Amino acid sequence: MKKKEASKCRNILRKKMMRRIESAAILDHSSSHSESAHASAQRAFVDWKAIATNLGRPKFDAAATTTVDLLGEIAIVLDDGSLTLQNGELNYTAVWDHVRQTYGDQFDFVTFFTDFSVPFSYSFWSGIYLNTQGISPYTMPYDVRSDWNTTRLQGFHFINPGHLDLMGVFLQEFGHQWSSYVYFADSPDSEDVNTDLLLDGEPGHWDHFMDDEHSPMDYDFQFTPYMSTHWKQREDDSSLFDYHAIEGIEYSDLDLYLMGLLPPEEVKPFYFIENPQQVGPQTWTGQRRDVGIEQVINAMGPRQAPPDLRINDFRNAWVLVTRDASLASKMAARLDDIRQEFEMRYRIATRCRGRVDTSLS
Repeated sequence: MKKKEASKCRNILRKKMMRRIESAAILDHSSSHSESAHASAQRAFVDWKAIATNLGRPKFDAAATTTVDLLGEIAIVLDDGSLTLQNGELNYTAVWDHVRQTYGDQFDFVTFFTDFSVPFSYSFWSGIYLNTQGISPYTMPYDVRSDWNTTRLQGFHFINPGHLDLMGVFLQEFGHQWSSYVYFADSPDSEDVNTDLLLDGEPGHWDHFMDDEHSPMDYDFQFTPYMSTHWKQREDDSSLFDYHAIEGIEYSDLDLYLMGLLPPEEVKPFYFIENPQQVGPQTWTGQRRDVGIEQVINAMGPRQAPPDLRINDFRNAWVLVTRDASLASKMAARLDDIRQEFEMRYRIATRCRGRVDTSLS
């Protein structure tokens, strides 16, 4: 995995911290995940209704043959051609409409899968409703629920067919509803806001040189079924930091605070490595800089969610889109096993503070 170049602390002016959300109306399939999926907000905030209008298939002369079936707790949607855009990507809002008509508007999230290849290699999250203050530099609220004909959905995920064995991807995309977008400041009235916790200063993922415990909200975790990595400072030489892989993935204290599952007084201080220089295969030298949750609140303000916004016990529909009903059952059966594992892994990753229900009924 390529590591970013060592750099000094990065600061931005507080007045430039806030960002207005401008939903992308053009899909970029050529950029990398970090460039297009989150960091430049090309997939986090997309005008999917406009995309569907511009890239949708011509109306069919024959009656639509789209059907919705069920295997285990996986909704199987048979695409008659009208649910795929001209560029080969799903028409997500149209697929959801079939699911909603069949199972009702009773889900907080919907996760899409295909048993055919798509024109990009990454998985992603995209927001539908965000209105929590203190966890993001983006101006809230962001609300496109009317485009989805829903009063409950908060976001959706697409999991690339090549990522089905990577539980870290599932946990990361689910966690993007709240993380990782925060900056920090040394005082509430500081003119400068520090961006070093984030990937190259852009909202999206924790920085490689941040000690984010075993969080999936970065590009550090090993793309193996259930591994993560973390930093460990040497006891015999405080200027040396070793990079370790370990079994298991768990959201950090900061992640859990942003998710609304951990009060600020229980968030332990964390650190990142300033001026890092690689001196060994898994060893860097640098200076430790400690950060406390109060510094995050200095920059972002306290976390405040609307009282009616669900922050736990989520309903999450899993939807497989297929073009061949005779071939879909095998993948649907596999997904039905994975969704049950995801429920367990999410429970563990949130330290039993969070729960997600992936059943349809």
